Amino acid sequence: MRQLLWVAALAACDKGAAPPAPANCKDVVTKARGAFDMRLERAEQLVGNCELSSWNDTTKSCVAKAKTQDEVDTCTEGVAGAKRHMKVAEAMKKMTEFKDQMCACKDTACAQQVSDVMTKWGQQEAQDMAEPPKMTEEDTKKFAQVGEDMGKCMQKAMGGGGDMLPPQPASAGR
Repeated sequence: MRQLLWVAALAACDKGAAPPAPANCKDVVTKARGAFDMRLERAEQLVGNCELSSWNDTTKSCVAKAKTQDEVDTCTEGVAGAKRHMKVAEAMKKMTEFKDQMCACKDTACAQQVSDVMTKWGQQEAQDMAEPPKMTEEDTKKFAQVGEDMGKCMQKAMGGGGDMLPPQPASAGR
């Protein structure tokens, strides 16, 4: 049933002799954004979605002609895995930014500030999505590596230097 609705939506988008969709993703989304009040953040997400999923001409044309966000969503709904890829890619980019910020820290205050901002971002993301995107095994490994790298940087910034145990005092009288 869902596929039937998607095919019907695409057919509705293709009615009439409309000019071909712009070739690049940014132009496609810019055209749609001009038709209604699309948030810049959402437009940037769509450009990433288009590039990552290699939208075909039918999807690009449909998005370029969309007059509402619901129409854009209908156009892109049939792009297999596009939303999952987009959310995972966005989260990986953001987590890598947090890791880089953490690794630039030289003290506890900086590390705590990065941690607080990251926590706030994570809480907001959790509120905004009905369910987390399903990740592949490769995605999971990448996130684990970023987390491990961030943890090492956090320990170093907080004075741990990466060691798990505090230094032992030298024995007197040896």
